[in-house]
Amino acid sequence: MHRIAGIASTEIEPRADFANMSTKQKVEAAPLETRHVFLDTEVYNKLKHNAANRALSILAKHIDEHRLVLHVTDITLLEIKRQLAEEVEQTRAALGRIDKDLTRWRHSDGGITPIPVVGDQTAEHLFGSIDDFIRGRCRAKLHDAMSHSAHDVFADYFARRPPFDKGEKEFPDSFMVKTLDTWCASEGERMYVVTKDGAMLRYAEASPNLLPLATIEDLLASASLSAEPDGDAEAIADELLNSPAFDHYLESAITSHVDDLVVDYSGDLPEGEVNSVRFDGAIQSMDYHIVAMSRTRLGLVIKVDTEIVATVGYEDRDLAMYDREDGVWLGGEWESTEVANSIPLEMFVELDVGTGGIVTSELLRTEYSIY
Repeated sequence: MHRIAGIASTEIEPRADFANMSTKQKVEAAPLETRHVFLDTEVYNKLKHNAANRALSILAKHIDEHRLVLHVTDITLLEIKRQLAEEVEQTRAALGRIDKDLTRWRHSDGGITPIPVVGDQTAEHLFGSIDDFIRGRCRAKLHDAMSHSAHDVFADYFARRPPFDKGEKEFPDSFMVKTLDTWCASEGERMYVVTKDGAMLRYAEASPNLLPLATIEDLLASASLSAEPDGDAEAIADELLNSPAFDHYLESAITSHVDDLVVDYSGDLPEGEVNSVRFDGAIQSMDYHIVAMSRTRLGLVIKVDTEIVATVGYEDRDLAMYDREDGVWLGGEWESTEVANSIPLEMFVELDVGTGGIVTSELLRTEYSIY
């Protein structure tokens, strides 16, 4: 298999941007230790639930470049929805007080325009915007924290373990961090928890799976630093990709995604349609570029020239007759055949630096055409 040398991603946000986000805090960045990140409700609240905020825009770019994976819980979304409803109600009440003066002044100045109408629909629209950003734009993995076992939460409560160790009754937070902790343990992953909530931070500090971060600026600075892999990253990538075991790892990853492929037939077989696809184990060439590197993981975007075999159903017209009046074939028989083709499979893969194994993989493109 031919490997083409890795190249670092381009157009990465300069690190100076992060220093300008906050005049109160100097960000000291270290490379990412994991791609997975959870933002507490207070982070969204601090950013005014504004999807166009600079920090959230940079977060989305790191997600697009496969450097970060955002996680969210159902409780987080409900808290955001409640906060927005409360903010809208406060604004509506303030506008109501102002409108009393404006109504009186209009008797003297007819040019004073009506104030905007703010109500329940406003809160729904605002929540819809940030929800679309989180679950749509950022493709966040949604966790059902409200379904987590209450037994685990109350066990911590009565034992006064974080987040209950200071006497707080942080039940919503406990359900959230327990859910995230459980997911990490089952997936063999770690996750950043970005929050300034003391109880949640103490829980994250006590967990082997969760990594506490105080601000989103800390996270983005680390992501930016990880986006600039040095020569060591390229050397490690070359060594891992050219190891004898890598072909097997890659073939297994490709096979696991075959059912996700949407393959269209555009060859000469009449009415040809792909019924099934399989990977035949032939990889002709591959190129890659490095998108991130941490202490234990190496993230790559790869393009693999991959041989697939498709079962194509078609109309056998050898014994059929063409009806010119109706423009149809009569007497054709439906048959199937196998068609082998090479496709330029585009994937994201994350390698374990120690073993060279593929820890996670994701198809970046699912639709292909064969002939």
